[in-house]
Amino acid sequence: MSEVLEQVGDSPNVVGAGVARHASAEGCQFVVEGGRFVVGQRLGFTLGNSREIRGAIRWLLGDRIGFAFDAAISREDLQELTRLQRSHVPVRLLGY
Repeated sequence: MSEVLEQVGDSPNVVGAGVARHASAEGCQFVVEGGRFVVGQRLGFTLGNSREIRGAIRWLLGDRIGFAFDAAISREDLQELTRLQRSHVPVRLLGY
């Protein structure tokens, strides 16, 4: 996962990287690397289709965060997030 951070380490909005787990239309869990996270923190990430998903951290536990989307994501976005989840591909987490 550190490769994702290295690729964009100079970008001011990148706060870490995370591999999605337990994804649903309303949110997911991320196993995170890098950054400091707090409950209520606003984050976003971009899926392969360039659609940006935004939301907020609802809980923290070790290297895992619970992330609630601002709005339910489409079936296509959920399928893309699930594909990344199954492949253990991290997404860049952006701070807002």
